[in-house]
Amino acid sequence: MQPLTLRFKRPPVGRLRRGLSAVVQVWQLFPCFLKRKLKIWGLQWLLLEQKHRWLLVTADNQLSFSNNPLLLEDQTNSASLNAFSLGMQVVFPARVVGGGAFVLRAGLTSAWYNYGLVTGRQQDFSGSPIKLNDFEALTPQIEASWQRGNWFIFGGLRYNRLTQGGIARSVNEFYSDLNPTLLVSRRFGIAERTDLWLQIQTDWRRSSTESFGLLPSDWNDRWSQSVSLTVNHFVGSSWLLQGRYAYQYSDYLVSGRSRTDHLHTVVISATHTLNRYLLVRPYLSYEQRNSSEEFTTDYRKIDLGISITFNREF
Repeated sequence: MQPLTLRFKRPPVGRLRRGLSAVVQVWQLFPCFLKRKLKIWGLQWLLLEQKHRWLLVTADNQLSFSNNPLLLEDQTNSASLNAFSLGMQVVFPARVVGGGAFVLRAGLTSAWYNYGLVTGRQQDFSGSPIKLNDFEALTPQIEASWQRGNWFIFGGLRYNRLTQGGIARSVNEFYSDLNPTLLVSRRFGIAERTDLWLQIQTDWRRSSTESFGLLPSDWNDRWSQSVSLTVNHFVGSSWLLQGRYAYQYSDYLVSGRSRTDHLHTVVISATHTLNRYLLVRPYLSYEQRNSSEEFTTDYRKIDLGISITFNREF
């Protein structure tokens, strides 16, 4: 989840900084008891400067090539994965809470994951065509975020439902979970065009997994803690270069199961703003998982991909 973006026609970073700087310069001329009021008034002026748009529509298509698309322990075959998602969110007007900007959102996202569209749908993986691993995801969610200066806090509640053969057909559901999330991040300025974000996140998943009676349905209930470091460097007015490292620790909660996972992720990307609605993002990523459970695969994989994202507010 990214920090709050106020509703300007162009990326608002410079304008927002100038606006807040002007507010700071004004309140420094007044006694201390006026400073808090001026700060709140200044932020309210920034939030109300443009007409609010209630609806955010997002479409994203990501094509990647992976040397281990199915997350297997000993994998030598590579394949492509195409992920297309379509989402809609109702965005409530931003409010000033505790001297920061508070935003509430509610929405629904659908996604379709198709293997081998480029490298071959009949490509053999463990004796079966890779196309049999296609699946869909449906995610209703409600989210709230708060941003003040360099601090950003995000909380959300999602219901994730994974199916094969069609989102609307409940008979094909093989996994679902209820997923509350809390995230706290802090920005550190490094240079005029470079900053560092430190992020801490906690997730709980109350799950249901279809195992045809072999295992309890809540077998994949888990609690995850993660920390990440992201370096952003802005180039010109339309490029963002980004490097990110994340570590996640997961503890599986079902009685009688002793499983903990350690997940390491490194991503290098370059995001280009084509216009006010379209972004394109090539990326290279590395992922490694180590699990304490004997029958859970430890894997490594490298992905090379590109995504194009459409965002439009109404």
